[in-house]
Amino acid sequence: MGSCLTAASALYDGTAFLGTVVALYAPDGRPLWSAVVSVNATALATNCVETAVGGIDGSLYVLKDGKVASRQTTAPSSRWRTRSTGRFW
Repeated sequence: MGSCLTAASALYDGTAFLGTVVALYAPDGRPLWSAVVSVNATALATNCVETAVGGIDGSLYVLKDGKVASRQTTAPSSRWRTRSTGRFW
């Protein structure tokens, strides 16, 4: 018994970034589905049913059956807090 694999690759049209191709593969290597999300992906995770794709912009896509099941974003202002010194912590 093996585990599933999720993979991603940037999609370009010449020099323009179009999105990220995400694919889910079965334990025996068969492709189950693939999808394109319009985000620069920096992280992937799967439970063999859904695939989570984290974007450089703070977005999180959850894909199921090759379609976007949900999308969440975090506002840049909520991720960073400053001390009175002006440094990030």
